[in-house]
Amino acid sequence: MESRNGLVIEFAVAPADGHAERNSARAMLETALPGSRRITLGADKGYDTAGFVAACRALKVIPHIARSDGRAGCSALDRGTARYGETSQE
Repeated sequence: MESRNGLVIEFAVAPADGHAERNSARAMLETALPGSRRITLGADKGYDTAGFVAACRALKVIPHIARSDGRAGCSALDRGTARYGETSQE
């Protein structure tokens, strides 16, 4: 969803298996990124996994994801990403 106007850009339907939202978001990022300009992705703490954050970084997407410090130890986001919304691995 586009954040300024709330327009639906793309959607997908998938079985609810605990991974469907992240897998669908990753597929959308891989297929729908025009040009080489960096973009940001806002998401809730359900997207705070090492695999999803790594996929965002590989696609040059800046993840603005809510930290989930309470789940299984720690967040997949580094302090630079959490604090400033930018990756420290550029």
